[in-house]
Amino acid sequence: MARVARSRWVIAVAAAVVVVLLVLLVLVISGALPALLGRPAQASTGGNGNGDAALGGTPAPTFTLVDQFGQTHALSDFHGKVVVLAFIDSRCTDICPLTAQVLRQSIDQLGARAGQVQLLAINANPTATSVADVRQWSDQHGMTSHWLFLTGSADQLRPLWDAYHLDVEVAANGDVTHTPAVYLIDRQGGEQWLDLTDPSASAMPAEVSDLAHQLTGMVGR
Repeated sequence: MARVARSRWVIAVAAAVVVVLLVLLVLVISGALPALLGRPAQASTGGNGNGDAALGGTPAPTFTLVDQFGQTHALSDFHGKVVVLAFIDSRCTDICPLTAQVLRQSIDQLGARAGQVQLLAINANPTATSVADVRQWSDQHGMTSHWLFLTGSADQLRPLWDAYHLDVEVAANGDVTHTPAVYLIDRQGGEQWLDLTDPSASAMPAEVSDLAHQLTGMVGR
């Protein structure tokens, strides 16, 4: 009798394991597993092949930071506009300038509707956090009049990086690497699209086209 009971127990455990594995397989195939783990599901784009994601209108994490002119802004200040939110290292001289140009050119492609879009950048450097730092970067790369480059103390910025799933690493020499994330936020403050930009000059035309396509759909809503 004991052997029979043990056999039934083994069969029940095996069946449970099979069910769990099947459920995980379904979640992976459907793309739902990353969302359950707190990360957006990844889907390839037609242009650059990087992982981008539709986010479905989840409320964007809020913030209040200072721009390159010393003015304070909250995300809620821009409700009613489509917001393009990027993360830029205020000391970066290679990848971030390319990202900034992609953003500027994508919005320019909207023509008269560009006024319906607000371009924001949040500082991704934990040491160069002053207003002077983000103003200097904006001036050097021709972005001063085209966006608001927001900054704050490292204690203000780090929780935002976490909230937007941004990985930021600082090397021993002070160089910063971070997730090349660009979020598109709708007029009601909901996250609609995550673009993981390709940090190469050759990918810029495809990046501009893809982002402009997404923005065209959003400003038309």
